[in-house]
Amino acid sequence: MRLSSFIAGAALLSSGANALNILLGNDDGFGSGNLREMYRIFKEKGHNVWLVAPAAKQSGKGGTSDFTTEGNLTAPSQYDLIPKGAPSVGHDPKDSQIWYYNGTPAACTFVALDYVLPRFANFSVPDLVVTGPNYGTNLGGFVWTLSGTAGAAGV
Repeated sequence: MRLSSFIAGAALLSSGANALNILLGNDDGFGSGNLREMYRIFKEKGHNVWLVAPAAKQSGKGGTSDFTTEGNLTAPSQYDLIPKGAPSVGHDPKDSQIWYYNGTPAACTFVALDYVLPRFANFSVPDLVVTGPNYGTNLGGFVWTLSGTAGAAGV
């Protein structure tokens, strides 16, 4: 975790912070342990968090917005959390605020803003969009074209 990420996270999670409506995503997939832990911590601190991320790892997709043409998953989701044949967009069976979409990270952000939040959340415009944490690095002059995490944030 980068120091700037830590400082931003610490400020956001401080006990004096007002509860925020947060959209959380990444490129490592909706089953990523780091992403799930960040979700848990935000919720524990009283924030209203909705996680929408790719059904499977989408690292290296940059800012591309690839939307699925399939109505159902053609393979199980990450860690077999969602079975093959399930809808291409849906939520974790154990938590209705953790969603997956069978598309790139940027496409997941669009799906969250245009479909998930307006229809299922008690807000349609988040106070804050957080992408990451990310396995690996996001450094260099080509971050936008290579990093799905940065791509999800650039929507």
